[in-house]
Order: sequence, then structure tokens, then C-alpha cells
Amino acid sequence: MVGKHHLLNFWATWCAPCRREIPLLKAFQDEHGDKFLVIGIAVDFADAVADYATAAEFNYPILVGQEDAMAVAETSGVEFIGMPFTMIVAADGEFLNAHIGEIVDADLEHIVKVLNMLDNGEIDKASAREALDFL
Repeated sequence: MVGKHHLLNFWATWCAPCRREIPLLKAFQDEHGDKFLVIGIAVDFADAVADYATAAEFNYPILVGQEDAMAVAETSGVEFIGMPFTMIVAADGEFLNAHIGEIVDADLEHIVKVLNMLDNGEIDKASAREALDFL
């Protein structure tokens, strides 16, 4: 494996589903931090994010960017209409798929299963993309 797989989670302080995801993503980072890195990308104002981050005690990196953050999300080619939005990126940096809407435990378990299969050579990237398409 080149590095860690990444979950790029686009969120905002004013987004209730985004805030509900954060404890789940923190638990995921604690449990799977050896193979995965969650990166929070706040589509919000820096002051609001700084205040929220203090209370939330993130255990993964948080980046802040308004229009720039949305431009990054749009590079995935996936049409989305809101947040939260999570991009799944393979350890080599290649975009695999995206999850639109609030992520739940079952979604994260499926992502781990598929990317473990990819790491073990049981499937190729095209199959991984297809397996993650249900998201």
C-alpha cells in the first residue's frame, strides 16, 4: 500500500447531518487510523469552524475553505446538491467514489470491506468503484 486511504468529508457548522457525522467519523478514525485518514473540509467561515472545532475535539485534520472547498468537491465529477458529502480516495490518491448525504456505520463498514479487498488484491479499482457505487 502506498499510504492511507482517505475519506474527504465536506461539512459545515450549520449543517445538522454534518454535525451528527462527526462523532462517527472520530470513532472511525480511532478504529481504522492505521489504514484510513479522515480529513474534514469545512465549507464555512474560519471563525465558526475554529469555535466548533474546539468543542468537537476533532482527532483528524480539519481544513477550511468556502468556494475553494466546493471547487475541490466538484473535481470528483459527482453531482451533489448539499452536504455532507464524502469522497473516497484510494491510498495512491485515485478517487474511487463518493457518498452523498449523511454517512452511517453501515456505510463505513462497507467502505472498509471494499478497500480491504482492494488492498488484498481480491478486486481491482474498477470493481472497487462499482462496489462503492451504492453509496
